[in-house]
Amino acid sequence: MTDSIMTTTIRISLLLACSFVLNWPGRVQAVSNTGPGAIRKEVEQPVRQSINIRKDTQHSREKWLEERDRMLMELDRIENENRQLEAERKNLTAQVADTRQRIAQKQHELKGIRQISSDIEPFLQETFQWLEHECSTGLPFLEKERQERMKRLKALMDDPDCSISEKFRRLMEALLIEAEYGTSVEVSSENIDLAGDSVLVNVLRLGRLNLFYQTLDRSACGFYNMATRRWEQLPRRYERDIDMAVDMALKRRPVELVNLPVGRVVVK
Repeated sequence: MTDSIMTTTIRISLLLACSFVLNWPGRVQAVSNTGPGAIRKEVEQPVRQSINIRKDTQHSREKWLEERDRMLMELDRIENENRQLEAERKNLTAQVADTRQRIAQKQHELKGIRQISSDIEPFLQETFQWLEHECSTGLPFLEKERQERMKRLKALMDDPDCSISEKFRRLMEALLIEAEYGTSVEVSSENIDLAGDSVLVNVLRLGRLNLFYQTLDRSACGFYNMATRRWEQLPRRYERDIDMAVDMALKRRPVELVNLPVGRVVVK
């Protein structure tokens, strides 16, 4: 483009020179009439015009170069921004694909959980009914505490808004508590019915095997008969063993073997 501008400038100068030569006779006549000042003016005017044209051309070229540099910088900025946007698009596309995969996996897991929930619900109800039966027909110890626990558990099991996981957790807690009763020995003071009279005695719970009582003056002892669901007195030969068992449960003496009538163990 620079060469084209220079060529145009030269052509304009040549045209002006030719025009000046062709018109020279007339200009000589005019000069003879006007004087030296007019001649100088006629000669300098085309040169000034040529110089002005070149200045304008140079100025236009500089402006064009500035505009070109500005547009090149803008192009570089747009290309960089486009590369960044393309990288972000690829990253977001990968994230979307990963999220969809995780959603599909979670949906599959939820489907399995719903299937497990529908399968485990009958098991929980059956287990609760068994536990409720065992508490109501087993040895009568800590009756108020155990009845309250079963009452709360039944309300939870019947609650449709309660999740299966919470029902399972609370039921397992109740089963664990009942199981721990089978590995512990406890002595408590209670009023029991002996031959129609309410008597305050020490009740010895031997795990979940049986309950024994000892009067406060240690003059009599007995056990709870599961067959008749009544308290019955034992022969006096068991008084010493029950007395020793009570002392061991209260940690008044070291543990040793005692002979207690626990009855036969029935395997259900």
